[in-house]
Amino acid sequence: MRIAILDNYNDLAQGSADWSVLSSHDVTFFNTHEADEAKVIAQLAPFDILGVMRERTPLPRSVLAQLPNLKMVITTGKQNASIDTAAAKELGIVVCGTNSPGHATAELAFLLIMAQARQLIPNVNGLRAGQWQAAMGMDCRGKTLGVLGLGRLGKQVAALGKTIGMNVIAWSQNLTPADCEAAGVEWVDRVALFKRADFVTIHLRLSERTRQLVTADYLADLGPTGYLVNTSRAEIVDPEALLSALNLFSSRHTLTHFNLVTAAGAGLDEHRVIGGAVLHKHQRLAISLHHCSHRNRHHPAGGSGRGRGDAQQGIDLPIDRHLAHVSLLLKLIAMAHMRQSRLKAPGGQGSKAEASGQKKRAHAAVAAAGQDKNLPRMPQGG
Repeated sequence: MRIAILDNYNDLAQGSADWSVLSSHDVTFFNTHEADEAKVIAQLAPFDILGVMRERTPLPRSVLAQLPNLKMVITTGKQNASIDTAAAKELGIVVCGTNSPGHATAELAFLLIMAQARQLIPNVNGLRAGQWQAAMGMDCRGKTLGVLGLGRLGKQVAALGKTIGMNVIAWSQNLTPADCEAAGVEWVDRVALFKRADFVTIHLRLSERTRQLVTADYLADLGPTGYLVNTSRAEIVDPEALLSALNLFSSRHTLTHFNLVTAAGAGLDEHRVIGGAVLHKHQRLAISLHHCSHRNRHHPAGGSGRGRGDAQQGIDLPIDRHLAHVSLLLKLIAMAHMRQSRLKAPGGQGSKAEASGQKKRAHAAVAAAGQDKNLPRMPQGG
């Protein structure tokens, strides 16, 4: 089997799992991103298995249909909007996703909140330029944190805010007062969330309902002294409204006062820019790649885990810690190979009962691996 590991930034995937159990297979690591679809197809055509980082290299129908050898795609996270799962199902390609502990994004969001409260970025940059006390920071205790989306990540950020004494309020389209009461935060409506909050942090999934949800009206309610932290998807915020608000407020306050922090690479290919270079270079915009934490459990022979593979670095890993269970992946690879062989055999389209039996055997392989919640799961329709 030929296996490709994509978007291996910083060459860390090799040391993040025990790849020796795949020694009988050909594993290739790609540490550069390819945006051109024709080149992606040419690059991936020889491979049977793809290991991908969530929502980095897109795998739409137009790509999947031209990968005749492809039998399986394994992605970090249970959902990956950049994979056309319906097309994969039609083409007989198994799609698997790993669980995620979910704390990395919450930690990043609160890091950005704290950095802005303390004006960390302008003060660090100022000190490097020989300027002492370039900007005056403020405490978070007593400030109001508005959480837009009180799901798994939103609740973690809310808890962090409460821990240091922030007043936490929350709203989203489906959020109820009972949900907020259970989480120990105050339910408010949309207008109150943006008007009352000193910091608004976004924790929503991108959908047609949430696309460009944060409009000019929302930003006007947040005002020139508020901060917007977006570690979800860049498309949730209207980029034109954002640029206008940043420019409007820049005329009233010093440019060292950043008004928005975003992990803009989160929902996009990182080489594609929403809002254009003018927005991304704005002096009130502190922008970061959307990165997860790295737990380097497996070190190359003779390696200490220091340097580029240091567990302290926050970087993207294509498979993360879940490939510690490569034995299970091998079982799923074998299952995909068996399924593909039967489909390609003369008269081997198989019945619905046979397809159902194959799916049950795949789930049985997962169960046999020890019922570990961190093991890859096959999503419905995969």
